[in-house]
Amino acid sequence: MPRQPSVPPIDPSKPILILGATGAFGGALAFEFLNTDRRVRLLVRENKRAIARFGPYSRADYVRGDVTNAALVSEAAAGCSVIVHAVNCPYTQWDPFMRTATENVIAAARENGATILFPGNVYPLGPPPTWKAKGKIPPPNPPLREDAPAKPVTKKGRFRAELEEAMKTATADGRCRVINLRAGDYFGPTARNALTDAIFGSAARGKAPRHFGRADVPHQWVYLPDLAYAATKLLELSTRFAPYQVVNFAGHTAETQREFLDLVREHGGASGKPRCTSWSMVRLASLVNPMAKEMLELRYLFDEALLLDDSFLRRIVPGFHATPIGEAITATIQSYRSEQR
Repeated sequence: MPRQPSVPPIDPSKPILILGATGAFGGALAFEFLNTDRRVRLLVRENKRAIARFGPYSRADYVRGDVTNAALVSEAAAGCSVIVHAVNCPYTQWDPFMRTATENVIAAARENGATILFPGNVYPLGPPPTWKAKGKIPPPNPPLREDAPAKPVTKKGRFRAELEEAMKTATADGRCRVINLRAGDYFGPTARNALTDAIFGSAARGKAPRHFGRADVPHQWVYLPDLAYAATKLLELSTRFAPYQVVNFAGHTAETQREFLDLVREHGGASGKPRCTSWSMVRLASLVNPMAKEMLELRYLFDEALLLDDSFLRRIVPGFHATPIGEAITATIQSYRSEQR
């Protein structure tokens, strides 16, 4: 049998390069590391925006630049043992932006024998087999494990599957390692998008949360500080993993989306029942709004339950405890209110 390639272990004395630190996952992980003794290097487009978020941390080295610049990414990654690939952009700009960024991250990781930490999502898995756009919702499928096959049916799902396959291929000769930390919808102090704005931003203003899709199906919500903490533990355990390792993070599983929305409303002191943005309204908006058109492609994620099984994570990080859901919701709403002052 051919010998398994030797993947370099993570050297804790070397800096961690975070790409996308002003985003959701990258920001949460930057805060997690900046509150420890780890050396952190942040590649950002605007120093001012990053410093406004993190402050002039003595352990943070700000590098200004664009992740599509291969030479700059290579220079920023020099001497790093971990590269956090948390860059993102609007759906309409994914290709070629995300493809180029991923190619540059892979090249830099292989140059340095580094571990890539990638925040994966559920898009490559496709819809649950029983998904139907209309009619009675069937019982939810069993939560999916890490070995669930990729079955994308959307352009975003196929694109993300291509990125994941490229990273997996890059690990074959032992020159780098990849941890694909797969999760569903984010919320938390660093999460800002149309979905969280409609739910948490509305509640922060005392208005009823707005949501997409059915409110009577289960849904998983991931509190970003919890995900960031879990990521640090996975990096510590990286030598126990395969060169390309998928790890699921389920977060908080609400029995129904309505249950979660009611909690947001209660903790935000909002009046009125949660309101649903109908798909017909989204379809109408898609005629003039490209992002609304992209949202329609993900309808199945809001009309049906696609759940992740994270028993593997719970087994290898036995001491992990998620933040109580009420505390997590309150912290998220407070972060919105602090921006409104």
